[in-house]
Amino acid sequence: MRTKFTFLPLVLVAIFCAVMAFASTPTTNAPVLKVDYAHWMSKQAAGSSPYPYHVKPCPSVILDFTDFSFQPPDRLSGKSPNLIRVSYGDFMDGTVHDLVIQSDKKRYELSAATLPKGVSPLPFSGFRKDFEYVVSIGILETNGTFNPEWVGFIEVR
Repeated sequence: MRTKFTFLPLVLVAIFCAVMAFASTPTTNAPVLKVDYAHWMSKQAAGSSPYPYHVKPCPSVILDFTDFSFQPPDRLSGKSPNLIRVSYGDFMDGTVHDLVIQSDKKRYELSAATLPKGVSPLPFSGFRKDFEYVVSIGILETNGTFNPEWVGFIEVR
């Protein structure tokens, strides 16, 4: 008796694999903000005015510091940055969200999914039009003191 070979199971497996590969690929169109010296607010020369990042309203941005070398001041005894802080709103009553830095990671998504509730009870709602956001990368000491090493602004238009 001759068995009939059908391609249907192979086709179904191929379609399944293609769908899974597409589903696991990040599909975000989030702007990528490169951490660089041009946006480094805390180390600007006197009289210079660093420019902010500009983005359109969006739910998230990617903060990328793969090509940036942090050089902490002597008083921090060579510690590496351990925190990304995003703040916005009123200077005194603004909202602050913290994201812990992992030693082996240099790219971070800043979004509602990655930024937990901050000091205020408001959740992060993305980068909204006509808001300015301050992003700081620095060292959070065990006593709660935050020492920013890099500070940049994001203007949303």
